[in-house]
Amino acid sequence: MGPIADSWAQQKADPHSCNEFWRWRRSRPLQYFVPLVPTVRRAMVRGWWTALVLNMIESSGLGPISVYVLAQRRHMPFPYPLLGPEVYDSWERLPALLESLPLAWVEFNRGNSSAIEPYVQLRILGQTRRGADDPYDRPNAVLLDWIAQGVVPSGVPLPVPTRAGDISSTARERQPAAATRRDRMARAPRAGGRVDPRSSTQQRNRR
Repeated sequence: MGPIADSWAQQKADPHSCNEFWRWRRSRPLQYFVPLVPTVRRAMVRGWWTALVLNMIESSGLGPISVYVLAQRRHMPFPYPLLGPEVYDSWERLPALLESLPLAWVEFNRGNSSAIEPYVQLRILGQTRRGADDPYDRPNAVLLDWIAQGVVPSGVPLPVPTRAGDISSTARERQPAAATRRDRMARAPRAGGRVDPRSSTQQRNRR
């Protein structure tokens, strides 16, 4: 892993070099490339949607993406720059982050133990209240506490009312608000909106 880490460290400062670094290096579809067992991968996907609904994701423009890590009580960034093409559309962010998971392992191998914490947090948010990846038969603890009681862990930003209901709302009001937000996010790639010609969604799925 050392030579790969050294090569990436030299090239990541230049966007063109980053693209060239990863060009033709992945030949398998994304779901088979990500170095995770399927149950953990699915938990991370659920955790991503949960974090979006609960306003725990920070992302501005083409810069780094971060998630609020409960154990550290602060936002922590995912790898940046990401592997592959730049991300231009919101629905591309999760595939790009999963594809870039090896970068976090590289940093972890170099002594940066915090590099994988954002991914660990996604998995935790995608687990049941009892901490199980599968089956997901009970809501995540943070999500359930917000919907049922209108509370979030200390330091966590309050969810956006239009996306997950208001703190003064009832559980019956917050639940459909969160479900509606989830459904809208799931339909986003099929909504027919403008897609940047440099969009990498298909490239990530087909390479």
